[in-house]
Amino acid sequence: MNSNKILGTVYLFIALLLIVLLTGIIKKGDGGLFSNMPMISAIVDQDDDESSSFITATNDFSAKDVKNIKAELRVLPLEITESEDDKIHIEFKGKASEFCTAYLREGKLSLIEKKKSLVSGRVQLRLPASWDKGLDLECVSGAVSMDGVRLDFVDLEAVSSAVNMRACTISNLEIESVSGSIDAQGSFDRVKVETVSGSIKLASSTALKQKSSFESVSGSVGLSLPHDSSYTLNFESVRGSLTDNITGTNIKTKGESTNGDGLVKISVSTMSGSAKVD
Repeated sequence: MNSNKILGTVYLFIALLLIVLLTGIIKKGDGGLFSNMPMISAIVDQDDDESSSFITATNDFSAKDVKNIKAELRVLPLEITESEDDKIHIEFKGKASEFCTAYLREGKLSLIEKKKSLVSGRVQLRLPASWDKGLDLECVSGAVSMDGVRLDFVDLEAVSSAVNMRACTISNLEIESVSGSIDAQGSFDRVKVETVSGSIKLASSTALKQKSSFESVSGSVGLSLPHDSSYTLNFESVRGSLTDNITGTNIKTKGESTNGDGLVKISVSTMSGSAKVD
């Protein structure tokens, strides 16, 4: 008899505890008792297996309605690739959908991370080959990767985001960064890159066609250009040096290196970082 009373008391206590827990979870968004506890969801952040670990929220936009794209991201990484149809696709992977929004207004497609997120997730932007307009990107720390896209311009401002571009065709590329590394490969007409401590690597399969500049305080600068490129490279540095393996020129602190008829002007400036042209 006493054991039955004890068991009954235990069951009652467990039932009351479950009620409190459920009440706290339901009221989580309103500052409930367990407002600091994570909500139970279908998302499992154990690995990167998208089929089992990530929920994807997709936003599709007709490319003909979009004149330019503006993205403002804080910590979520951004992946930009080519789509297989004529639509612009924005996919929020993992819990990114809880922190991001995308909307089209008067031809401007905006992609915004509404608040700093500390959860697993990423943003994927897929562009049709026929859409060759431009991107304005502002990122704080999330990595930015671009693969196989063709654009008129990319204007990127970053703090510590690592930037990687592969097989991209971009007429005008501008990047401002504080400490993130920059590695761009593809075909470029005009390039302007400024960084404080991040390294700069640019490999263009075609000759630069317009005046370009590369500035770094302490980061290194590496340029890979076709050997039949026509350029005059002006180098200035306080303690750095430049080696141009195309012309066989070595410069300490200040000087010029000319290849071909020298029509396109390229400037490279550093404080202490070294520079190299291959």
